[in-house]
Amino acid sequence: RVACVSDVYPSYCCAATKYPYQISVAAPLMDKRTKTIYAIIVNCYSSNVLNKILSGYQQLNLGAISGLLGRRKTLDTYLVNREKLLITPSKYSNEVMKQRVETLPVVEAAAGRETSGIYKNYLGAEVIGASMYFPSNGWTLCVEMSTKEVFIPLAAMRNRIIILGIPTVLLAIFFAYIFSKRTHGALRESEERFKAFMDNNPAVAFMKDERGYFIYINATYMRIFKTTMGNYIGKTDFDLWPAEVAKQLRENDKAVLSANKAIQTYEKVPTPDGILRDWLVLKFPVKDRSGSRYLGGVAIDVT
Repeated sequence: RVACVSDVYPSYCCAATKYPYQISVAAPLMDKRTKTIYAIIVNCYSSNVLNKILSGYQQLNLGAISGLLGRRKTLDTYLVNREKLLITPSKYSNEVMKQRVETLPVVEAAAGRETSGIYKNYLGAEVIGASMYFPSNGWTLCVEMSTKEVFIPLAAMRNRIIILGIPTVLLAIFFAYIFSKRTHGALRESEERFKAFMDNNPAVAFMKDERGYFIYINATYMRIFKTTMGNYIGKTDFDLWPAEVAKQLRENDKAVLSANKAIQTYEKVPTPDGILRDWLVLKFPVKDRSGSRYLGGVAIDVT
């Protein structure tokens, strides 16, 4: 006595269509007072039409103009069934009921979990995506976009100010701040420059010693993570984050110190609201005059 959606099945006229599979939506036509069912209304959609509805192109075809705002070339929307098969055409494949999809969102959906983040799509390309799981029929809706396209605006900004600019300035000012052997007045002046720069820095910034103990976090870091310098100094990632998060961070730190060069990567770190966020991170090695090594980092929330 309720509306339902069928699984995907071969179309009756499959020989005459490019998309030989369809989905049916059925609803009872019944007397509101007696609840007597008089008929069943069935509407059939080809898998291609369903994909257009999910992606928003159907609304565009009907004249909606808001869907044009922010539309991206690599945006891909598709459904996967519990057998991990594509059940609507994708931007990159029309192989409905043939193309296997065993990506992170689909694997997570098999366990009843929805996910979002950066992962490889079924073609092996890096994408940013999110999923919605429909437990009644075991479907997973995937919405994805190439990281290359997503990060075009960020890359432009990064090249102008953040990723290229901050390490150079950060290193120069940090040396003046931490390792300066100048007079007391010069040291105080360098401290003031360092603090003014870092407190107005739009990215979170941090410094650790070679063993992974924090020795500095900037004001942006403290504001976003609702903490203080005192809560971080002398602590490691394992003191501050869940084990799986801390392990990821420490492995990247070790990679930088081992290679003795900067690396750019993505890390997942939760904010105080409990949301696991994606961060674009640049980590780089720092060495003082005595040969002691440190690790510096700047990060931007790209969730």
